[in-house]
Amino acid sequence: MIPGPALSRALPLPWRVLRSALRAGTPFKATLAVTARCPLRCAHCGIWQRSEPELPAADLADSLAGLDSLVWVDMTGGEVLEREDHLELVSLLADRLPSLALFHFPTSGHQPEAAEKLAHHARRLGLSVVVSVSIDGPEALHDRLRGKPGSFRGAVETLRRLRGIAGVHAYAGTTLVEQNVDVAPSDMLDAVRRFCPDLRPGEWHVNLMQRSDHYFQNERVPLPSREASRRALLRWIRFRGVPAAPFGILELAWQGIALALLSRPALAPPICSALRSSFFVSPSGKVHPCHIWGEPLGQVGPGQSVRDLLRSGRGRWLASLVANGLCPRCWTPCEAYPTLIHRALDPARLAG
Repeated sequence: MIPGPALSRALPLPWRVLRSALRAGTPFKATLAVTARCPLRCAHCGIWQRSEPELPAADLADSLAGLDSLVWVDMTGGEVLEREDHLELVSLLADRLPSLALFHFPTSGHQPEAAEKLAHHARRLGLSVVVSVSIDGPEALHDRLRGKPGSFRGAVETLRRLRGIAGVHAYAGTTLVEQNVDVAPSDMLDAVRRFCPDLRPGEWHVNLMQRSDHYFQNERVPLPSREASRRALLRWIRFRGVPAAPFGILELAWQGIALALLSRPALAPPICSALRSSFFVSPSGKVHPCHIWGEPLGQVGPGQSVRDLLRSGRGRWLASLVANGLCPRCWTPCEAYPTLIHRALDPARLAG
């Protein structure tokens, strides 16, 4: 017997994720890019240059109804706090998705009070909350990369506030780009510890810069060299140490495979489980397999749900392409984490 929503949300989070992941054929994670608006002008990201209408909160939430295995939502942007109805949207998601348990949002930290309010609101809805606050270097470098003076102070103030909320897991998050790939992790930690003295190395997430024409719009931004990225990732793995929590183990697994891919150019990334375990929705409601591959399944809105698109001929065709490795074969955390869970639950998938 499957527990109902109230009981399900009282169970330990790892159990809830695994329970939903075991449901064959239905994604358990959604990445919702709810706005392209952002007050910053980051060197590695062009999302803010997009002009894209935003699907109304009720229409977006309604489009996800029926996905009873959806346990994990990443709500991203742009900057999610720029969307005026972000609190209402989270309430609607919690109402429409009976299995929703894990809510994650990234923030640049330019609105500490709003970030704090959103985290409190999601906790009151009974959700486990994870927030990643972007820190791209010590203060001067961070402000330069983010294109706005004072960005670093806002980010560390946001991190400080969030870490004071019971049940909210707040982390620093760094994207390795050409300008910060050689910065020592300890230098970043020392800069942040002036404001958050209890932040531990294991509470720092790291990602490699990715290009995406339908999301980041950064196709012309230079990537760090493969060797520089390899050295940096190895430093961060050593710096973060042995993980103590389930999602820390997932991050280490992602980093280990990413390190192998950087060290051996001929090595192919693992086959992804996008559209089987996860999917991506743009601000206007376009559904894609992920935030990297621009092939659309279609458009959601009144009368058209994500479930309909996943079950459509095009949805099944795109899922088969991904399952056979006929997509860009990127290896980014947004899709790698659910892929690792998806594959681990069925040993037959490990052959992919």
